[in-house]
Amino acid sequence: MRALRDLVIVRKEKAPERIGLIYVPESSDDEMAPPYTGEVVSVGPMVQDPDIAEGTRVAFNDLAGQLFEYEGESLVLLAEKNIAAVLKKDAEAD
Repeated sequence: MRALRDLVIVRKEKAPERIGLIYVPESSDDEMAPPYTGEVVSVGPMVQDPDIAEGTRVAFNDLAGQLFEYEGESLVLLAEKNIAAVLKKDAEAD
């Protein structure tokens, strides 16, 4: 499987239900929807940001992508412009 054009395929990480002792409810308000994170599985040939590569963790708005299932795995298809941030890997942390 490979992404086309400026599209990116991301394996969505499960959002935590709790952060420490604080319960994090899912929001039904579109404007208050939190960003989600995931690992990039495939990058289209027209993606211009060199930091977006296979294996990179990224943050994106849950409403931006198209969910689909491939070989029993839930994935998200996003346009490059809908990726809000490239997250540092543990080895790159300051």
